[in-house]
Amino acid sequence: MSGLWADLADLVLPATCAGCQERRPGLRHGVCPRCIAALGALRPRAVRPTPVPPGLPPCVALGAYADPLRAALLAYKEQGRHGLARPLGALLAEVVAAAVGAARPLAL
Repeated sequence: MSGLWADLADLVLPATCAGCQERRPGLRHGVCPRCIAALGALRPRAVRPTPVPPGLPPCVALGAYADPLRAALLAYKEQGRHGLARPLGALLAEVVAAAVGAARPLAL
């Protein structure tokens, strides 16, 4: 039921999208449909810094720290937009699953 109330509140009181900072109605968890599509298109991939520090274990990232991903992370961390916890948590779960693979046990 809370999703319904959030949707109704967004219709009456449009909020700023955490991804593009545009004021829009119909946000889902604080992100507009365009930014949801951009975030949904990201896929976990192996990344390495240049130069690679000795002993650095394999690293996986969802995408570059830019655009809607960066803006949503900063909105969550610095602006208290905790409604982003669910969508950002789902994206983090994708990265963790890609990093550990299907065969390895994981303890967080």
